[in-house]
Amino acid sequence: MSGGAVQLTATLLAGPTTVTDNQFPSGTTNLPFGLNPPQKAYNVDTGVMVANVISPVAFVALGGVGPGGSVTQAQTLYVRTLTPVQVRLTYLGDVTPKIRYLGGATLEEADPAHPITLVEVMGSATVEYYAAGLQ
Repeated sequence: MSGGAVQLTATLLAGPTTVTDNQFPSGTTNLPFGLNPPQKAYNVDTGVMVANVISPVAFVALGGVGPGGSVTQAQTLYVRTLTPVQVRLTYLGDVTPKIRYLGGATLEEADPAHPITLVEVMGSATVEYYAAGLQ
């Protein structure tokens, strides 16, 4: 797919699972959030991708992002897994990849001057991901 905009409309809810006269706190937190800017333009994206990663001791690149991928400079990246993994991100202009310890979902909005140029995973899990950017 090419050309479009990424949007996120979400709410984080936190508080007790049930509210009773005996339980405190009785209120919940309701935090709406979205992307910055609310609509992120993109020229290229990966579409929703799924990778079955079985690499407990070495990082492997996720297809579609990086050299030879449909997205070579991602500004928006979503990654989700049900099993803990390590995710290693490389940014344009930074020679030191950054490792994230992921046990669920993450959404990364990269600085436009330092887009994500490579996404790698280490662990054993099914990984769902999506990346979009200007190139």
